[in-house]
Amino acid sequence: MLRRIYSCLAVLVLLCPLAYPYTTSAKKPQIVAAHYAPWFRGSVEGSWTFQLGKKYIKTAYKPLLGYYNSLDPSVLSKHVTWATQYGINTFMIEWPGEDTPDWYSVPDEAMKVFIKNPDFNKIDFFFVYSLVSGLRKSGDPPLARVDLNDNQRVNKLLSDFRYASRMYFKRSNYLRIQGRPVIYLWAVTLTKGNLKKTVNKLRNAVKAETGKDPYIIADTVLMYTDPQPSLVKIFDAAMPYAMLKYQGKPPKNYDLKDSIPTIFQRYRYFAYALEDLGVDFVPTVFPGFDAKGAPWCYDTNKRLKTPRVKRTTPSFKEFVVQAKSWVDPDIDMIYITSWSEWNEGTNIEPSQQFKFKYLDSLKKGLNKNRHLRCLLIRSHSGSSVLSNLETKMMIVISRQPLTPSILWIPTLNSWIR
Repeated sequence: MLRRIYSCLAVLVLLCPLAYPYTTSAKKPQIVAAHYAPWFRGSVEGSWTFQLGKKYIKTAYKPLLGYYNSLDPSVLSKHVTWATQYGINTFMIEWPGEDTPDWYSVPDEAMKVFIKNPDFNKIDFFFVYSLVSGLRKSGDPPLARVDLNDNQRVNKLLSDFRYASRMYFKRSNYLRIQGRPVIYLWAVTLTKGNLKKTVNKLRNAVKAETGKDPYIIADTVLMYTDPQPSLVKIFDAAMPYAMLKYQGKPPKNYDLKDSIPTIFQRYRYFAYALEDLGVDFVPTVFPGFDAKGAPWCYDTNKRLKTPRVKRTTPSFKEFVVQAKSWVDPDIDMIYITSWSEWNEGTNIEPSQQFKFKYLDSLKKGLNKNRHLRCLLIRSHSGSSVLSNLETKMMIVISRQPLTPSILWIPTLNSWIR
């Protein structure tokens, strides 16, 4: 056993001078972003409650602030204070455009309120644009596949982002990566037609208004789908929204802690595959999932289509600690699903059930260091020391349960154990 440990140490000593580690120390990332839902309207049906048959369904958890109205300036001020106090410095705000013909029209109303609030300048923000919401037409079923050969839909996308460029992107607290305004496109796999052509048009529209090519992140990496190079390379970065396990119909419920090992097998794979493709990676964490209050998560038989992922504060903290190991040094960003997605029960905003427990867990997880060594062996010129065959072997190994291997060196402790 000791001989094996000494051999491993020798390998580490020889290889570390050439190392291009994915992260040399899992310190707190520079960008800590959380999904922000701005559509709540107090007692208005469709935000905190909805009708399912003869029943009225409420969200699984209730905010510490009560069933608030997102248009109330005091709500945003309190959110900014809490978020920044516990380590979040960026809100990713759900925004489906200037004018959308359903209840999602509320977010731009909220944005107009937000930018008048001095407290909003204390936190960075960027937009997540749901293609299935922003480009939805009247009569479309929820989560319907979006046809990008439909010029009317594409023109709305371009119009929305020309408006966003003029109205929001030039603000000092709009998030920029490499000097470029950040956009997260959600549901890119729920499109048909020429996605690459559409994204290029989007880039040109924003650049014409701001002088900058936008930095576009997309949900091109999923729990059960491997990265497709032709899709992934359209964008600057890949980021999953929530890594849910679907087992059985209806899906079986499970504990978050039971899925964390599987999620990090996938994150290892994503990190290496995306590195090879020249695309950045943003790891995502979430405390749990309970879409009881989300009408779009029910099937025609009034049953939930999504699993309930049971949350605990120790599991969430461990999730955060481990996710920092996969923060891409090129952008130094981690993402939290979510601050306030109460409908799907992923919120870490203080609730009447949990108070500040999840914010406490987040802060402790962000501040806890976890050191890594020699994650990806690179030459000083930046090219891979490993051959293509060896790189493929590394990716295969990274998708298996963690075992000692010359090709896979995540932590020295894992070798010693």
